[in-house]
This record gives sequence, structure tokens and C-alpha cells, in this order.
Amino acid sequence: KPTQDLHSKDIELILRSFALLHDVENYSPKMVSFLNSFSQKAKKFSNEHIKYLDDLFMSFIDACSDLGEKAFFRNNRFSTTLFESVFVAACCNDFEKGQLLTKKIEPSSFEVLKNDEKFISYLLSGSSSSENIKGRVNRAKEVIKLKEENCNE
Repeated sequence: KPTQDLHSKDIELILRSFALLHDVENYSPKMVSFLNSFSQKAKKFSNEHIKYLDDLFMSFIDACSDLGEKAFFRNNRFSTTLFESVFVAACCNDFEKGQLLTKKIEPSSFEVLKNDEKFISYLLSGSSSSENIKGRVNRAKEVIKLKEENCNE
């Protein structure tokens, strides 16, 4: 956005995404408590780990370059839940190995996820319940595919 978000939704989005990447299996409501707990742990991250996370985030942005400018929009609004689910799905394997994403997200798999009835059902009522958050992340892991060629090709 051209102007700063007074509610820091952009920062919250990144925090949510990394918190779920680090610890989705231990998520329990409320999201605020989960984020506060993760934030306390993150204060102890080494500078090296913080640099890695920054690089991982940027590699995810590169991996999304074929998805289109409004890819993460649903009903004309940016979808935090879609973004964080795809972020975790795309990054989880490389994150476990301490690596960066080198492949782009396959646009067709992304479109399948956006229109997937099972995934959408996790976005509806009670979207911050443990079942729904884990469900949508796991569904994204099942559906999202990375292209065979590297980002740099």
C-alpha cells in the first residue's frame, strides 16, 4: 500500500505466517495468545536465524511471481488466511532443511486451492479454531505444487 497501515496488518500477516510455519501443530486458540507466545520465542532468535527468515520470506515472494498481482485476494479483499496457508505449504519443506525456496508455485495448483471446497470450508465460521487453521494449512500442503524449474531459470 502507498500509505502505512495504522493497524500494522502487514506486520501481523508476516508474524502469523512465521508463527504458523514454526509451530502450526501446536496452535491453539486464541490467535492473539499464539502470536504473543511466538513473539516471545522470536525475541531469542539469533541474528543468523532472523536473516534466514528474511531471506526465506523474500524467496517465497519470488516463488509467487507467476501468480498475478491480486493472487491472494478473495471477494476483492486480501485474504490473510489464504496467504498464510500458502506460505506455510510452500515453505515448510525448505524451512525444515534450513533452505530457501528455489522453485515457483505452480499457478494451476494455486487456483485449485483457491476454489477447493474443502479449503474454503476451513475459511468460514470459526476460522481461528485449531481444527480450521490446521485443516487449511494441511489442505494447502496437499494441493500447492512447486514447478519443476528453478526460480532463476
